Amino acid sequence: MKKKISQISPFKNMTSPKSDIYRRYRLQINKLISSSDIRPGSEEEKQLYVPDEDTESKLQDIYDDESDSLSLLIGYAGIGKSTVLRNFFNFSNSAISESREQNAIIFPMSCNGKILDDKEIVEDFTIRISSVCSFLEKKFPALAAWFNSSNGQHSFFDYINDTNPKILEHVPYNRSIGSSPSELESLKLSYAYERERFTFMVTKLKYYLGRIDCRYHKLIVILDDIEPLPYHAQKSLIMQYVRFYECMRNVSETNSEKKYIINMLISIRPHTNRILNSENDFKAYYVTREIIKEDMVDLHQLFSKKILYYSKEITIENKESWDTATKVLLILSGKFNGKYRNLIKNISLLNSRDALKFYSLILSNRIWIQKNADKTAEFTINENDYIFNNITVLRALACEQYYVYAMRGQYLVPNILLNTPDKNYAILNLCLLNCFLKEDYRNCSYGREYKTGDEIIEFFLDVFPDYPDLKEDVQKMIEYFYREKLLRKSINDTEKTEVSDEDTEINMQSKLYLSPKGYEISNMLSCDSVYFELCREEYYRTMESEYSAQSSYELMQKGQQLAIFCDLLILLKELIAEEQKYLLYAKDKSTLGLYHLYFGSEILCEKLYQGLCRSIEYSGNIYNPDTSLLKGEVEQLLAESDLILNTI
Repeated sequence: MKKKISQISPFKNMTSPKSDIYRRYRLQINKLISSSDIRPGSEEEKQLYVPDEDTESKLQDIYDDESDSLSLLIGYAGIGKSTVLRNFFNFSNSAISESREQNAIIFPMSCNGKILDDKEIVEDFTIRISSVCSFLEKKFPALAAWFNSSNGQHSFFDYINDTNPKILEHVPYNRSIGSSPSELESLKLSYAYERERFTFMVTKLKYYLGRIDCRYHKLIVILDDIEPLPYHAQKSLIMQYVRFYECMRNVSETNSEKKYIINMLISIRPHTNRILNSENDFKAYYVTREIIKEDMVDLHQLFSKKILYYSKEITIENKESWDTATKVLLILSGKFNGKYRNLIKNISLLNSRDALKFYSLILSNRIWIQKNADKTAEFTINENDYIFNNITVLRALACEQYYVYAMRGQYLVPNILLNTPDKNYAILNLCLLNCFLKEDYRNCSYGREYKTGDEIIEFFLDVFPDYPDLKEDVQKMIEYFYREKLLRKSINDTEKTEVSDEDTEINMQSKLYLSPKGYEISNMLSCDSVYFELCREEYYRTMESEYSAQSSYELMQKGQQLAIFCDLLILLKELIAEEQKYLLYAKDKSTLGLYHLYFGSEILCEKLYQGLCRSIEYSGNIYNPDTSLLKGEVEQLLAESDLILNTI
């Protein structure tokens, strides 16, 4: 009977407490890895800001625009869109400000999760526009004085009459009888303000910006942080803003003393962009540019800035404790040229908030990170007693506080060598991975290049026609990859408003791409055997030896690392045999040419063997007779597979 190590290991449910260094320095470590205690727009945020040159250079194009523009800033949740906007445009939350060059007014709007219905959206926006007018009146007293004069009111009346005359037609007939022309103008302005305040305030802002007394020649409108709102409110808010943009562009040449430029920037997540792609109302507006935020903040630079800033700004009660905590953090983030920093970044899907949580997850881990992890061991806070390498970091992320890897719900590091007691999906999943790896990752960011689920299923059906249950199995694995966030939906896809970004369901018409997390898992296959070891503990198999039934932790505690390598080689032989079934099937159907086209020209299990060989070499067991014998058998099987694959 086939079983998994995660089912039968005596350590399967065993957990460990937090690491000693985390328990001792929890306050210091949390100060460095927390983002929640930094007030947006504060001096602290400005001091800790790590410049994003790529995004900033694209935002500079908005400053340099000499014509009106509607731009979208698209980035993953937590990638740092709001932070770069506040620091580049020099504003704090929703406060009106001016550009550093003092030639543009910055009009930001951050929702901060406030729930708004359509009426509240208009009322809230009207107040915000009014606050811009008040800002201009305070900044330029001559402008306010002119507007409040009789000549100014008459000029403003003519301006409305040229741009939106219908709002002037709300005066009741009995109120207009007997009024002089100047009195009627005042009445019409008064009723326009009462009955159509939004349009009135927009027109007033346009009028102000067109006056010489207002030295600003540009209005930059920024809409940010809308995702906490319900999706219907997001759509309504965005549509209100783009209508405002179009309204601001409709100016009266006759009653304006100068021209102004309006640049609108809407910051959204990919999910919101997909919703907009399905909205005909929004597609009616021309989007000048899409700015893609490609990367999150460099956390090593952020940690270095935090250490320097907090060392000066806060009282450090125990300098030695602070130095130890900061040293451990910098070792983790900087080791091997930032290898683990990039691992954490990709696993978090470029979400800096999640990435910081994962640093905490690693630093607090006792069983995998601390050398002497026994609960009864002597308390240790020496940084040399904490190990950061491929095994410990990946195990801390994949197993958390557990001794054995098991797919408990949605894990950070999912198993793609998936099987059940009756069916093996491992080779299908490696084929599925290769469908996307054939694309250039730089062109696949955010799914600018993509494949639909239906297209992928057709690939498999073309290569393996009439293979039993193939369509259902491939669809099931696509759904599994999506659920584990190895596949994500393209920004070019469409989305219904009622579909949540956290939904795990997907249809086969969706446009899909391999996520940063998916690419990271792919890299794990060949860099060493650590990921293969994880999958071994979640793989259903017949336990042929005592080693087959023991986890890596159990075997390492007995000093039997060699047994792990031997068992992985035995498991690899089983996977190669499974791959050969598919290759022979394609050969029989004369579809190996299509196999090359869709899944590549290399043996899928070759990557696992490369990673395993690297680990054996690192361990010093490269010439061991047991591993050498098994390696010879594996290489023979790989050669047979290669011969089949290239028989075209």
